[in-house]
Amino acid sequence: MAKDKTQLLRLLFIDRKIREGMRSGIMANCSSMAAEYEVSPKSILRDIDYLKSQRDAPIAYDAKVRGYYYTEENYALPAISLNESDHPAWVEDKLSVIPERQTRLEPEVWEAVSAGLSKNQTLAIFYRKPGGQESTERQVDPYHLVRYQGEWYLIGHCHRREAIVTFAISRIETALLLEKKFSVPEDFDHTRYGGTQFGIFSGEREVMVEVWFSREHAPYVLEREWHPQQTVVRKKDGSMVLSFPARHLYEVRRWILSWGSGARALAPRELVDSVQKELVSALADYGRGKVQP
Repeated sequence: MAKDKTQLLRLLFIDRKIREGMRSGIMANCSSMAAEYEVSPKSILRDIDYLKSQRDAPIAYDAKVRGYYYTEENYALPAISLNESDHPAWVEDKLSVIPERQTRLEPEVWEAVSAGLSKNQTLAIFYRKPGGQESTERQVDPYHLVRYQGEWYLIGHCHRREAIVTFAISRIETALLLEKKFSVPEDFDHTRYGGTQFGIFSGEREVMVEVWFSREHAPYVLEREWHPQQTVVRKKDGSMVLSFPARHLYEVRRWILSWGSGARALAPRELVDSVQKELVSALADYGRGKVQP
């Protein structure tokens, strides 16, 4: 969906991204903000110049991490009068943007990953899987970065697995830039990991997912597009079945479970079994009294 392009909303967006970058250690720059807001980098740069020259915003650029930050942390974006922007008068007091919660990243890791991406150099990383107690050493050729639901993911060739793997950067404990150079394969398609599938993880085999939703939950499901290739079948009793292709079922399973009794996996069989196993395990935990009031 196209975003509102009024100047005030752009300024609010820039202010928010700068502050988010200062908290996370991943500084926002003209290119990243322009891509997310769907405008040109020149528009973002003009807005930053306006904030600095007309609003005395203490914005500085850190060339080392390639991003903007406030030199005064207590700086607050001042109100902008109506004749200075093309926004409705009610926007300032009645429009809020709740920032997405982000994972914490180590600046040294981000710097090494960024260098590997820009120079096409292999990284040596220590990576910890979710819930794992120990990290494993990997060598990775970094191909692409994806931001998804408050997390940055690195897509690259893992020498240990001899496959393209998705790594959550927050789980990379250390990263070292090696002298080894690599070339990104011509058949690598980064769009496969950014918006054309369900979730961030991807596998080699595509399966068709089918999920039933109760009559009470159907209106909420219909309000959103969950996959660009989804199909919907509405039932006479008000329930519905949502279908879409997926290359990885981990996130699909978590999503189905989030709907509680209002959703039921229908296909493929491995997804049905996985959801059922999770529910049986959770019920057993409650039965054993693991959850304390």
